[in-house]
Amino acid sequence: MSLKKVSSLFKNTQQEATICKDVAVIAVIKDESAYIHEWVHHYQYFGFKKIYLAINRTTDKTIEVLDLICSKYDNVEYFITDWIDKDADKTGINPNMQRLSFSFLANEAFKDPSITHCLSVDADEFFYPTCFKKDIKQFVNSFDFASKLSIHWACQEVDEEEFSAPFVNKGYYVTPQVKTIITRCTYENMRKFTLHVPLLKSNYNASHIDASGDTFEKGKHRELAAPSFNINQNAYILHRMVRSECEYLALLLRQNPESTSRVKKNRDGITKKAKLSYLDVPESHLKSYHGSLDEFIKYCNLAGMLNKIREDVKISALEILDITDEELLKDVDTYYKVLKGTSIFSSFHKRIKSIDYLNIIDEPLINKFRDIAISFEGVDLNVSLELMRIASRFRPGGNLIAHKVSQYEAQIIN
Repeated sequence: MSLKKVSSLFKNTQQEATICKDVAVIAVIKDESAYIHEWVHHYQYFGFKKIYLAINRTTDKTIEVLDLICSKYDNVEYFITDWIDKDADKTGINPNMQRLSFSFLANEAFKDPSITHCLSVDADEFFYPTCFKKDIKQFVNSFDFASKLSIHWACQEVDEEEFSAPFVNKGYYVTPQVKTIITRCTYENMRKFTLHVPLLKSNYNASHIDASGDTFEKGKHRELAAPSFNINQNAYILHRMVRSECEYLALLLRQNPESTSRVKKNRDGITKKAKLSYLDVPESHLKSYHGSLDEFIKYCNLAGMLNKIREDVKISALEILDITDEELLKDVDTYYKVLKGTSIFSSFHKRIKSIDYLNIIDEPLINKFRDIAISFEGVDLNVSLELMRIASRFRPGGNLIAHKVSQYEAQIIN
């Protein structure tokens, strides 16, 4: 391709982008063999023309599943981006794997001249219009032109049944986190790809709205909306952060892309929200959606493979605490955070209390127990007291620790 033709793909087309022609969706994934079919089907269902995936450090059957899907759908394409780890730090990983993979995918998406808009999401995130019937082109074209259109998370609580399909669980709570649809012109003027709201060049005057049509007001971080955002949004990103408890425990072992920690750190356990919203979609729409998913599975010949994959997920969930005490203590603060509210938390906490710390305790570990105890004050005072007592054994002269032990004892008695 000539240099002239390449440059024409990326010339400023802000005026053309006022009308949405076609939309691409991009995601970076790892070990998603049990779920990626649901995600691909979802974005097919809502009319995304191109679906691009970057696979990195995967150890399961994600590629085999996608090969079956790609043999039926030529608008689905995946790339293996492990080559990014060739530029690794001393740990052997590139901590920017996710961001660089997304940047690569956005570049691939906009090589197609028909693509005017692109949405970046994770594999547990599902864009949907609240009417549940508009396709993505109709949705985008229902707004005046915007360089960035941010859509709020609707975070789903824990599923009652394992491997439930999207939207079976109708309870959710809305958060200030967003994911953003960008235009070709926005991409051309991007200074840095950041997953929630991209960072643009300072001289680019970008209009930015949310899915209510209101101007996007940033919160305490530029990638968060202000807490006062309009609750009448016309679309959301269903964020399936937990799924069922079994699936959640297996998910924890996938690691964060920027970390060598054995477990994911960006989860906060399983907690019940006091007040939920509920999906208000006609049952006929949901029946059509779930029927379409069933047909997708049949068409791609996935049923047999998915049954085996789901059994592997269940086995993985049982391995969350299958490590030595020393390995567990390296990330003990993370384990307390991510296992909170699960059925195995009690046995995990008992194990921590039973460890003989005499030859392995050090100052950082004492500090961790102190800080974990404080973080559990509003969750379980007995846990706080027991952890603070461990800290007290090895730092008997610590004023804060001694004060907290007395405080917890008095509160529990009363």
